[in-house]
Amino acid sequence: MTLQVEHLTAGAARHQALLLARRGFDAYIAADYGSVGTATFHAFLDDESATAQLQMYGAFAGGQLVGMLALRGAHIALFFTAVGRCQNGIGRQLFGVVCRQTGLRRFTVHASPCGLAAYHRLGFVATGSEQCTDGMRYTPMCWSAPARSHSS
Repeated sequence: MTLQVEHLTAGAARHQALLLARRGFDAYIAADYGSVGTATFHAFLDDESATAQLQMYGAFAGGQLVGMLALRGAHIALFFTAVGRCQNGIGRQLFGVVCRQTGLRRFTVHASPCGLAAYHRLGFVATGSEQCTDGMRYTPMCWSAPARSHSS
């Protein structure tokens, strides 16, 4: 599946991406977080001043939003694929395009228990043990681009 990845700057597109994130969280992550963590996550998504600070990217297939990734600097704040579209390569393609478009060679993330395996498959490594803040369980992780080889 070939995706079109766009930097989301318009309000409607960003709103659609945040809705995709909410649906993904509710379907796959909320059970690991309980009521406190779920309320914390929903409050973040509803905080327009916080989400306005994020650099958002959307992955589209056939004109439909199927994935989103949001950055705060080099930290992945949100990374979701549409419900029912997990493990189809959407996240891998989206992450690859974001790496190329931003030029960043290092990313950090606070991986939810549900997302831990996906981040490992992308090459992220844990930088600490699982933590819990405001009801949200996560493992701090980091990804660094492979060293560039220099040909003579």
